[in-house]
Amino acid sequence: MKGSSALKAHLKHLLDFRSYFQTTSTDPIEFSSRPPPNLVHDLYYLSSYIHDAEFHIEQVQLRGNRLHIPMKRCRWELYDVAGNLETISSRLTIRPVDSITWELKGPDVSTGNLSQATKFIINRIFMGESYWDEASTTGLGELILGGHLHSKLHIVVPDLFDFRLTDMAGRKASKWVQ
Repeated sequence: MKGSSALKAHLKHLLDFRSYFQTTSTDPIEFSSRPPPNLVHDLYYLSSYIHDAEFHIEQVQLRGNRLHIPMKRCRWELYDVAGNLETISSRLTIRPVDSITWELKGPDVSTGNLSQATKFIINRIFMGESYWDEASTTGLGELILGGHLHSKLHIVVPDLFDFRLTDMAGRKASKWVQ
């Protein structure tokens, strides 16, 4: 038990996510994935950075094998107990990406009014079952951005992919995503 206590004390900064994630620095962030086996850990942090981020689906661009998603991101890492929550313009880039598919749900979609269903608000990010399926013969899996009202953006990626979240310093969120 003594060794376990020493290890826990040594790794305390890793075990307490909030103390590592919360900051008082208002500097824009640039967060990127690391090579496996850190993917799940990095997705956990990315999920915290982009939770409640919003973007318009028509601004999502797949150019070649790079997916670019400009967004207005809530700065949860700066959230204080008084309830102030800042936003910042950001861009999420994922590569390589094979393809993307939208699964849009909600009252606007069900009534056929797709022009009103352009805003997507992220509430989770996760790897789809196909990513973990060892029986897959394609070597491809899915990274999924889950949105409010159960909408999803399915992103088909190979076993090895990377991402980068970059805050756009000096740009007001209202000018980036309207």
